[in-house]
Amino acid sequence: MKEKRDFVQMEVMIGNMSMSEGDNQDFQFEHIKKEKVLKNTGGIIFVSLLMIVGFGGNSIAIFVYLQKYKQSSYRTFIVTLSIVDLATCCAAMIFILLTLIYPINFFNDWTCKLCNFLTHSMCIGSSLILVTIAVERYRKICVPFGIQLSAGMSKYICILDIVLGIALSWPAAILYGDKSVKIGVNQTAGKECDLSDDFANTNYPVYFTISLLFLVFATIIFLSITYAFIGKQIFRMKKKISRKPPNHISQDDLVTVEFFPSECSPKKEESKEEKVQNIYDDRSNISIISFKANGQEKQSTDSKGKTHVFCEGGPNQKENETRKTGNRNYALVNQEK
Repeated sequence: MKEKRDFVQMEVMIGNMSMSEGDNQDFQFEHIKKEKVLKNTGGIIFVSLLMIVGFGGNSIAIFVYLQKYKQSSYRTFIVTLSIVDLATCCAAMIFILLTLIYPINFFNDWTCKLCNFLTHSMCIGSSLILVTIAVERYRKICVPFGIQLSAGMSKYICILDIVLGIALSWPAAILYGDKSVKIGVNQTAGKECDLSDDFANTNYPVYFTISLLFLVFATIIFLSITYAFIGKQIFRMKKKISRKPPNHISQDDLVTVEFFPSECSPKKEESKEEKVQNIYDDRSNISIISFKANGQEKQSTDSKGKTHVFCEGGPNQKENETRKTGNRNYALVNQEK
């Protein structure tokens, strides 16, 4: 009986020791988790501020462009970009917050895969839309008489950009997942949302990272070159518009261009008809209207539907040139004395 009693007491002591070790491991796990969350406090606050600013800014952009701007390719691109960025604020940044709040005990493998896939696809899709906007601006400003994107065509291009973003992001859904980590003195097992243990000893994550870096640098270089050409063209246009009128043209000769009478007779017969050019950019508020004709009236309709009628070569007109000042179109008329 005494031996049996000693055996029972020994079992109880071993059980208590096991429970104490388990409780100690749990306590240590929670303590390390709290320490890591405390270290991530700055990141949590910063990401939260980005979420608030991004949500408000993109929501305002969507409302303003849908309500205040007429339908155009530019509006389609900006609204689509704002929607993608808004989705990034609502989904991707929440995922980042979760990884900061649960640094060593993330939910599960599939949640990690889905969040990483959505984050990569939205970021790549947003970058492709930025590239498309740069191309559209380049053609509007540097190639104004070439083929331009219509509002309907721009919708399909936006869809294509998003689909390409999804297609280029599929490796993230495979490579990312639960990553085992050892924490504390007792090397307690924890889980991070990072590159999965299944691909930890392979080169696939390296290939994927190199591909993403290539896309980033290619996008930066392309945007830099494109906007350099755009800036150069705008500078040339601004310099041409801002040239002062000749000294022999007085301020009294500055009249509003609405209509030049068709009774004016041609100065001479030209060998061929010359172009009526109308370049209008809603976003930069720049309007350049130049004209020459075979002594005939020429009409130009601006983006607001107003028709301007021009005639060159009248008996009292020697040269005709239009400029834009503020929101009014003017003509410089040098009248013969």
